[in-house]
Parts: sequence; C-alpha cells; structure tokens
Amino acid sequence: MPRVVTVTLNPALDLTVEVDELVPYRKLRGRLVALDPGGGGVNVARVLRRFDAPVVAVASLGGTSGQALLAELEREGVNVRAVEADAVTRRSMTLWVSTTREHFRILVEGDPLPERAWRECLNVVGELDRPEFVVLSGALPPGVPPAVVTEFAEGARSLGSRFVCDTSGPALAAAVAAGADLVKPSVRELRDLVAAGVSLTEFDYREGARQAVALGVRGVVVSLGADGAFLAAADGTEAEFRSPPVEVLSSVGAGDSMVAGILLGLLRGRSLSAAVRLGVAAGAATCMQHGTEVCSPDDVERLDAELARQGY
Repeated sequence: MPRVVTVTLNPALDLTVEVDELVPYRKLRGRLVALDPGGGGVNVARVLRRFDAPVVAVASLGGTSGQALLAELEREGVNVRAVEADAVTRRSMTLWVSTTREHFRILVEGDPLPERAWRECLNVVGELDRPEFVVLSGALPPGVPPAVVTEFAEGARSLGSRFVCDTSGPALAAAVAAGADLVKPSVRELRDLVAAGVSLTEFDYREGARQAVALGVRGVVVSLGADGAFLAAADGTEAEFRSPPVEVLSSVGAGDSMVAGILLGLLRGRSLSAAVRLGVAAGAATCMQHGTEVCSPDDVERLDAELARQGY
C-alpha cells in the first residue's frame, strides 16, 4: 500500500546540457549531462523512492517524450501509474555554463491536457488503498481549470488522506480555499495570493502565511530559497529555518525536494516543525547536484543533523 501518492498533470522530460560559454550568434558545442524525469509530483516521488518510502507517482504522459520519461522513472524504481494524456509530454532544458558556473532554466509550455486525462488521474488516485498523503504538485497544464485542485482535495478527503499542494496562482488559491493540509508557496506566490499589488520588498511573508492559514489552509511552508523556510500552522505553530550553507550547483527541483523531505519527516512520525527541518535539508541537498538531479539521502541526513545541532 502506498503511503504517498503524487499527481503530476504537467510532467516534463528534463535535459541538462553543459557548454563552456554562452555567446550569442555563435554555434555552441554542448554535452548532454543528464536526461531526467521532471515535474513537481514526479520529483517528489523520485526523492521519496530514494528513501524507500512507499510512493506511487500518477502522471499524465504522452508521445515519445512521455515514454522516455516513464522509462527513466521505472529505471529509478519509482512505482508509476501512467495515464495516457492525448498530448505530447513537454521537454525542458537546463543549460549549465561551466566557465561561469551559472545555470539557465528553460521551461517549455506543454500541450493542453484534455479533461478526460485529468479525470482519469483523479480516478486512479481514488482506486488506491487509503494513502496517508495525496500530493498534487506542479503547474497546471494549459486547458486545466483551477477547480481541478478542489476535486483532488475532495478526493483525498474521501480517502481519509491528507492533501498537500504545491502550485501557484489561481490553483494555489483553490488549494487554500479547499482547506489543504499543507501548501508550499514561494514568497512571490504567497504575495500574489494574499497581497496582490504589494511590492515584494514591502511584503511580510510571515504575516502573509498567517493570512493564508486564516483563509482555511492547515499549514503553510513559505519557501525562502537560499534563506530557508517559514512555517505557520492552524494550531499556532510557527518556526523559521535557515538553510544550511552548501555549494549550489543547481536549484532545479529544490522546492520539490523540500516537499518530499517534509512528507518523509511526517511519515517518520516527526512533528510538523521537525518535518519542515528535514524538508529544508532535502532542498539544500538537491542544490548540491548538477542539473535536474535530486538529493542524495546521505546529504539530506547529514544536513538535517547539522540543522538540529543549530537548534532548528
């Protein structure tokens, strides 16, 4: 029985290419560094699989890129329930410039996802045996209304599962209104949710998280990037976490890894605060990897212990 089910309606086949320099109008010679499965829920499942947590990844896949993504997930040992998308799975690229140690993330918008496909994903989740968590993660593809989030939240509730959502815009607002158990917005995403029109420099993310809780969500983890995270929960719990210092090679997938780390902590019986600490460690550990590679369990455990020693 899976303890976690992740849903990815807009997955991507991620290519990481390394070049020596980035020069306009010149033919650049690149090296394919990695070909990884990607997308919010897909990455959450990949991280959990590395810790041997029972997880099933539900994903809408189509075309040769969808087949390649499925093959990569299966190679990593992830239990996948693939739904035929009737749309070609998008490809994305991370460009790593070795001389400047910079990476550029190029996200390609996917094809519209028919209603039949996302409803089939919803049905697949409903057929699973009472998972502890249902996780809807990643941006919604074109053609999918934000109300889909409400349906997944209600579906999770009917299974007796906790609903976790990591998305943005109207979909994030729908998750909050549906009383999700946990959401993980960035500062910008949270600002857009509760204080549209306020500049980021004037926005207080702590107060913004409290406002989101007041709107009905049970827990908010605000991702602060390299600065860590802030937690606010309906039971009054609040905590701020500093990210451990690491050599950042790529931040791709760090947010997804944070979600996976939080879930892993909760599966281990930790308090929400201690689980978020593990999530911060997982996000930092993923930043230590090239391209779209996700975190090493050894790095996560080491960084989590380091944060614990610092009193987080």
